[in-house]
Amino acid sequence: MKAVILNGGKENDLSITEVLGTIVKELEATGADIRTFDLRDMNISRCLGCFNCWVKTPGVCIIDDDGRMIAKEAVQSDLVIFLTPIVFGG
Repeated sequence: MKAVILNGGKENDLSITEVLGTIVKELEATGADIRTFDLRDMNISRCLGCFNCWVKTPGVCIIDDDGRMIAKEAVQSDLVIFLTPIVFGG
């Protein structure tokens, strides 16, 4: 099994780090191939809303950033885990 973990936590967030460690340990016990992305360290641009990914380059964003690699890995995996803190800003 191939797993992708998208880590949206901050660098010093101990709770996210602890949960990530537990998830990785459990997946390794199953023999999974794990790829973790620390999103805070990556170059990911915002969507322009231009729809070129539909019209000009179907399935591929025209912005050449780390988002392309993440999308490719996620599509080719069996499991995608979104690891992020839950905050309320209301």
